[in-house]
Amino acid sequence: MFKFYYHIVKKYASRYLLLIILFTITNALSLVTPYALKIIIDQTIPHGTYSDLVQIILVLLACYIIRIGFSFYSGILYVNVSRKIVADIRRVLYKNLLNKDTSFFKESKTGELIYFLTSDVDKVQNFFSSTLLNYINNAMVVVGVISVMFYFNVSLTLVSLAILPFVIINTFMLKGKIKESYHQLVDIEGNIYNYFLERIRNIRVLKSYNAFPKEIQTLDGYHDQWRQHAVKNTYWNGISSNITTFLIAIGPLIVLLYGGKLVYSKVLTIGTLIAFIQYLNRIYAPVISLAAGVNEFFQSKVSMKRIYDNIDPNQENEPEGEVVQEVHSIVLKDVSVQYHDKVILSHFNYTFRKGKIYGIKGKSGIGKSTMANLIMKFVKSDSGEIYINDIPLERVKNLYSITALIEKENQLFHDTVSNNIRYGSEENKNIELEEILRMSSLTEVVHKLEDKENTTITFSGSTLSDGEKQRIAIARAFHKQPDIIIFDEATASLDINLEYNIIRSIKEKLPNAIILIISHRNNLNEFCDEIIDFEKITHENNTKLLVTS
Repeated sequence: MFKFYYHIVKKYASRYLLLIILFTITNALSLVTPYALKIIIDQTIPHGTYSDLVQIILVLLACYIIRIGFSFYSGILYVNVSRKIVADIRRVLYKNLLNKDTSFFKESKTGELIYFLTSDVDKVQNFFSSTLLNYINNAMVVVGVISVMFYFNVSLTLVSLAILPFVIINTFMLKGKIKESYHQLVDIEGNIYNYFLERIRNIRVLKSYNAFPKEIQTLDGYHDQWRQHAVKNTYWNGISSNITTFLIAIGPLIVLLYGGKLVYSKVLTIGTLIAFIQYLNRIYAPVISLAAGVNEFFQSKVSMKRIYDNIDPNQENEPEGEVVQEVHSIVLKDVSVQYHDKVILSHFNYTFRKGKIYGIKGKSGIGKSTMANLIMKFVKSDSGEIYINDIPLERVKNLYSITALIEKENQLFHDTVSNNIRYGSEENKNIELEEILRMSSLTEVVHKLEDKENTTITFSGSTLSDGEKQRIAIARAFHKQPDIIIFDEATASLDINLEYNIIRSIKEKLPNAIILIISHRNNLNEFCDEIIDFEKITHENNTKLLVTS
């Protein structure tokens, strides 16, 4: 898992190194003030002149200005690096999610997937940029301060650092509880994400069934769980951090007791003791941060694993296979599909040839859409083979360049009508949009819109009727000019005449395409060359088809 993240972060090694150099300089400059105070108290005021004091003050002022400049630049550099890491991790995760089978999305909660892409990625980025860099920075501060303290007085330093082993023990004793409670908190946050997405998507159902009271009650239940897990996580974090704070707060008391004795014994000067206490105060925040950084690491590790579990490292490799220039046939040979205990297709055989329109009919759940999903490689068969031009489907590298799937559901994006139509085939710039609108019976519809083809469609597509949205999805297929077009109930919202005109336009524009029309309608005979009736297919005799020419 860490190897995967290492390959992402190592690209920014030079910038990390620059940040570390900047941290080193600013930390070194921060050590000047207490030492200067020691010199002022022990030497300048008792034995020096006012001009000596002014010179020391000017040196301190110069150090402050340099520190501010370096801190400003390192802040900008940090944001730049951290955002690049977010983009890289999110890009890899998103690419992997897009390449997963559609069954993965059916079985996964949408809210959890969005949580992966947003919150989990942010937590991982926060570790590799903020937590990790702060850890390095704080470690340098601790090493630098302890070195100066040893220079002042070895025995006093050893006494003041005696509490550090207890701080470390406390941090690691509670890491299991903190990790477990944080994991539970992340899971419930993902469930809340999914809850909101699902309810907003089904807002019409909520309204029509007057389910508002029930939904508020459900949300309250989620919030109760979320609150309980948040309190539990805060409880264990609080115990760990407060014990650490208490242990570290004992430090100055120990220094005052032992250091005061050394001052009375004339072993230590007052200026050295004051500087020592100042250095000790400067070590508290970094040590607490180092201890907290361990807990932050375990929290980030939860998100790292959640992301990594959804990434296939081999997906980055270029897939082997062949490029199909023109589709002549699709062959399903002895194909069987079973979902859980239900047989969807059993030893199915059929050949689709170019230039023909195929109607696929049958009742819901009988396997019509499954066949479309098989051809689109959205699902895999349990047995049998699928070929395009005698090439096994899994070896076709450009499958999604030669196919177009149009479904019943809203397939539009929050973008202009023009961009929705050109989506996925932007390179086909020689195709006139007006011609595509005419073929899809959209000319009049689009010209009535406020900005015509430049009108932005809302997320829900509410500015258009169901039939108009389907026609835009059909226009997208026209614009792509694929060799294989699959209509999966895509004309359900169109009247019969409009459906016929669109199919006829496809036949005229793409005479060599293989067209599959999945429908419940009984008018398929009017424009299909062959009809596959799934209700006449049995597991014993799967080739018994109603075919018309």
